[in-house]
Amino acid sequence: MVKICIAFNLYELYNLYRLEVDMTKIGVSDARDNLSEVVDRARYTHERVVLTKRGREVGAIISIDDLKLLEMLEDQLDVKAAKQALEESQGERIPYDEVRSRLGL
Repeated sequence: MVKICIAFNLYELYNLYRLEVDMTKIGVSDARDNLSEVVDRARYTHERVVLTKRGREVGAIISIDDLKLLEMLEDQLDVKAAKQALEESQGERIPYDEVRSRLGL
């Protein structure tokens, strides 16, 4: 129960943090021409730079701190999903060799 609360609190914290961070859209070719400046903006100001190509969002440049936070949140959600799957299986297990056989591996 504590881990779920921590994950929820981190998620809420991330959402609050995200609302306070500026986000800029820039074309891929402009980003390429000014890559060092774009990376510095993400690194030092935590500004998120959304890359566009022909007006469509295709990627983003974010600070390493933001990436680590996103990965931590994702890991916690994966653990929660795995625990839920184990609970739902109600003790039913399929041997590894049988799974491989069913998948034709």
